Amino acid sequence: FRMLMEFRIGVYNICWSCGCSNQVKVEERFTKSGYPKYYLTCGKCGEFWVKVHCHNGHKIIKHPNNYHRQIDRHYSWYTVCPTCGDGFEKEE
Repeated sequence: FRMLMEFRIGVYNICWSCGCSNQVKVEERFTKSGYPKYYLTCGKCGEFWVKVHCHNGHKIIKHPNNYHRQIDRHYSWYTVCPTCGDGFEKEE
């Protein structure tokens, strides 16, 4: 459900863990290349997620407990872009 709402529909500023919509703090930061990324934190339950993009410009919503395929299964922040496959999978 969270993947459909955030990634496919684009409603990523609501906390889908607790349903809170008015206590989500959005902090804009920038990648090393100067592109915007957004850190989102729910003020009610403490859930944290990030909205970024791949090298080809497709949006990616990342959580500590990710629904995107991970490049390294031990580190959830490195993901494969679900739209174009950007990212390099490591051999097991």
